Amino acid sequence: GRGTPLVAVRVWLVTLAVLASTLGAVGVVAPAAADSHVWTSSTNHALDGTATQSSTANGGWTADKANDGNVGAWDGPDGTPLVTRTNFDMNAWWEIDLGSVESIPEIKVWRTEFVPVLENFSVFVSDNAFTSKDFTTTQNQAGVTEYSFGASPDCSQATSDFWCLADPFERIAHNGTGRYVRVQTHGQAQLTLAEVEIGGPFDEISPTPAPRNAGPGEPELPWGFEDLGPSLSTKEEQEVWAIEQIGGTLYVGGRYLTVTNTRFNPGSKIVHDQPYLAAFDVTTGEFLDFWRPELDGAVFALEASADGSKLFVGGEFTNVDGIPHTSGLVALDPQSGRIDPTWRASLEKRLVIGPPTVRNLEVDGGWLYVVGNFTNAVTFPNLSTVSVKNAIRVSTANGSLDTGWKPQVSGGAVWGVAVDSSRNRVYLAGKFTSVNGTPSSAWFHTVNTSNAASVPGLQPFTFIHPQRDQRDVVVAGDRVWVGGAQHYLQMLDATDLTLLRGYFTGNGPPPGSLSGGGDTQDIELVGDRIYTTCHCWMNDGAGSKLWEFVPGGVNRPLDHAYGNMAFDAATGDYISQFNSEPDDFGGVLGGWAIHGATDGCIWIGGDFITSGQPLPSGLMRQCPLDGVGANPPPITEPPADTTKPSTPTGVTAIERANQQVAISWNASSDNDAVAGYLVYRDGEPIIGTADTKLRYPEIPGVTHEWTVRAIDPSGNLSNMSASTGPFAIDVPAGYPSTYLHENFDPSAGVFSYSDDTFRGTSEPAYTEGVYDPTGGGIRGGAGVLIGGVDDNDIFGMSGGWSASFDLASPTALEVSFRTRMEIAPAYDLFPDIEYVEALVSHDGTLFGVPPNDYVVQIDG
Repeated sequence: GRGTPLVAVRVWLVTLAVLASTLGAVGVVAPAAADSHVWTSSTNHALDGTATQSSTANGGWTADKANDGNVGAWDGPDGTPLVTRTNFDMNAWWEIDLGSVESIPEIKVWRTEFVPVLENFSVFVSDNAFTSKDFTTTQNQAGVTEYSFGASPDCSQATSDFWCLADPFERIAHNGTGRYVRVQTHGQAQLTLAEVEIGGPFDEISPTPAPRNAGPGEPELPWGFEDLGPSLSTKEEQEVWAIEQIGGTLYVGGRYLTVTNTRFNPGSKIVHDQPYLAAFDVTTGEFLDFWRPELDGAVFALEASADGSKLFVGGEFTNVDGIPHTSGLVALDPQSGRIDPTWRASLEKRLVIGPPTVRNLEVDGGWLYVVGNFTNAVTFPNLSTVSVKNAIRVSTANGSLDTGWKPQVSGGAVWGVAVDSSRNRVYLAGKFTSVNGTPSSAWFHTVNTSNAASVPGLQPFTFIHPQRDQRDVVVAGDRVWVGGAQHYLQMLDATDLTLLRGYFTGNGPPPGSLSGGGDTQDIELVGDRIYTTCHCWMNDGAGSKLWEFVPGGVNRPLDHAYGNMAFDAATGDYISQFNSEPDDFGGVLGGWAIHGATDGCIWIGGDFITSGQPLPSGLMRQCPLDGVGANPPPITEPPADTTKPSTPTGVTAIERANQQVAISWNASSDNDAVAGYLVYRDGEPIIGTADTKLRYPEIPGVTHEWTVRAIDPSGNLSNMSASTGPFAIDVPAGYPSTYLHENFDPSAGVFSYSDDTFRGTSEPAYTEGVYDPTGGGIRGGAGVLIGGVDDNDIFGMSGGWSASFDLASPTALEVSFRTRMEIAPAYDLFPDIEYVEALVSHDGTLFGVPPNDYVVQIDG
């Protein structure tokens, strides 16, 4: 989710258009000065003013350093001062002329953490020029407004070289006009200013995360996450992958298995088993215990519908609440957490072991754009499949697939998607190698919103390192922000994707040293800012920094960064004061999800802990320095639904071609909705379906009875339907067959792990036997999943299914089998040495292609 209400987006887009018109006819933003860490704002009139001061201390501490846009840093990378300093003057003063009388909602005077600390001073505001430098005369001048301040808080506990964290600025609600503003001490002092902002209203985010054990009035974050679920699609082991807000409720998805309190010590902690998706009060951070959807795999993406009536969920799961055809993608009711019965979509991934994976979602108009790693989309209600390639769009109203929009993405997953409907474009970022077969379309590519054709005439994407995987992309008015490996972020001109400004984290200029840096992992537009996360812990003081690179090879260091960063969305200016402090935010993989809440706070989720706390969190919040706004109330527990669906009627069975039985029945009804049906054979549940009919492979001549039950989103099951009665399909004429796979029993030790019989190593811990009645051909079959990843090491395994039987007399015997062999993506690290083989043995003798004896082999 982008975390910005629709109305705010519209207003912001207009603001960007006006701003862009002031930047020049071609809309290219000039890079900031080499020694600055600027944050520009169209409402900060001080940036265009002329500043003077009573005197200037030796070393370049000039008056213009208080209106250069840098609100914190003491000096630049080259040691040049970025703050002002006077001599020890009587009533030392700093003054600015804005050039004209301006509307001034507020004034912010930023102090530094170093002595001399700014205290015992006044701020004077006037529409007319000050007639004297004398303090008392200025107080008494007609039309002058004074704001007086006494002693400032002790800054000795500051933890960074940016500013006094206890109280970095004085904020003045002027709500009037003015052209001249003066800061003047009450007595003899050396006046030092970090910045004076005039205009606003300004809203600054604290660089310090909300504490785990908050004091009175402080926003506390009491809950976090522990334990990681398995994943076949990713090696990144962060707890939180996605954050979305609907009303006053925060929804958090990821790979975590438990939700745990972090306000208590380990001896009294509370653990809730709520894997992969949970809900919280966005104001208090409290876990909403009643909201309990059940997923069987990780959640990587969350997105709200435009009206907030649906929570779209994407990830690595194969079902939600046990309801069939909810693989990889589902819409939940935000109030109850149950599946929205009016919306159905499902994904498949064929030819490769593992479930389909959704990495990102974006709503635009009536479409939900879905990207990840999948090969097929399931259409409803007929449950037919459509071949797709890692990117689709479906209706936000009912989940129906747009078959006319199917970009062909090959070679890897799509991780990021952004829609620019004003330019008829969709931007894709990820690990893919090509889109629509277009040359030079790897990692980042643009297609249109009409039919997913590649957009011609755009500038090629700039790479500064051989590792080029892209993680995310966001549209911000006339800018496109994209970032990933290795370790960079770029701001592009949306007109033709010309590179305007780029950023690199590391121990030297790009491509530079990789140590100390980290990939961009998430990008979010919140208001007029771009927030990003990375696994970059650049606080060693030895040169690991955020660097800027611009066309032409000009590289310059900006400053240290730590885990997350903020930029002006239109200009690309780095906002240094947002960075979390090293003592408050530490971790391995860092943040992977950002959300801007309606109360002004920024939520960040991923893999990290809060300093000084014994429990991991994976979730933190940074809030406005001047106080938190209001959120709507969170969801409340809905009444339990205990009403059963009606009993299915008219259950019939008929024979179909290819030795299948076709079961059909009349639809059930429910007070809420019917989510699907469970089909039983001889009283045992066999398969679920969202349809009122299915075909099922059957053994000729074997008699079974079939029944059906309906299920609703709350899990209520209807009564059992009437039976079809005994039914069997006919035995075909011709050679009689024995179906040995019917004897398959995974619990009976029928799998073998032997280097003598099969090639590989004996690793039964990574082998799983299965029997899939619908897979491996029309009759179903036995299966074995082999292989595994442990601590980033890949093991080769062997496994097989065996069955034995006796013949009454020597007889010519024909053995046939159907095999489906897949190699999981996790094995792609060494494609030149990996293979899967199918081998057949009789009494220990292998039959196959000499000299290797395999029947079928797949390389790579």
